[in-house]
Amino acid sequence: MAYQGINTGSSPNSGTGDSLIEGAEKINSNFVELYNVVGNGTTTFVGVVTQITAGTNVSISTSYGSVQISAPTPSQITTTNLNVSGVSTLGVVTSATYYGDASNITSGKWNLGADGSTHYQFTGPGGLNATADPVIYLARGQSYEFVNNMGAHPFEIRSSNGGSAFSTGVTNNAVSNGTLRFDVPFDAPNSLYYQCTSHAGMGGTVVIYPDLFTV
Repeated sequence: MAYQGINTGSSPNSGTGDSLIEGAEKINSNFVELYNVVGNGTTTFVGVVTQITAGTNVSISTSYGSVQISAPTPSQITTTNLNVSGVSTLGVVTSATYYGDASNITSGKWNLGADGSTHYQFTGPGGLNATADPVIYLARGQSYEFVNNMGAHPFEIRSSNGGSAFSTGVTNNAVSNGTLRFDVPFDAPNSLYYQCTSHAGMGGTVVIYPDLFTV
């Protein structure tokens, strides 16, 4: 419902404005809408910020309609758990040093396309830009993602060309609409294979390094 203004008429007691009951109804409607958006008088609804607290090495300044959060450069912000949601950033966030558990970070992500039913096309790390069936190099102990949003050409990590699915550390294998994640185990074979489960000609080699026999 849009805001409803009370018609006050052209002059006092002109008889052209809203009646008392009409004006009161509009006031009630406006406050009900505001009540529904902001909160119920006791609990503020999700999405409405009522307090921002500065942490170590952080300063906060406010002006009407805006909040600025500042930190010195270089800066170190220390926290046990940092959870950020509902925040949009424009540009690049940089820092001199980051601290924390990075064990779940993805080391590389490729977007998959296809050249008919003949080749996968990879775009992402390694200078790949719609590159047909490249050799993919993955490090032991690192995590990688393969994004297949084609709704076709199920992408599967296999033990060999035409072999069985390799499942250790693989989440969402044979994905056709979504993301396959591969947490490469330390004891993975020196080479694996990626292949379309519907078209045997679409595939390529996955090299796992360092070579187990040279460590």
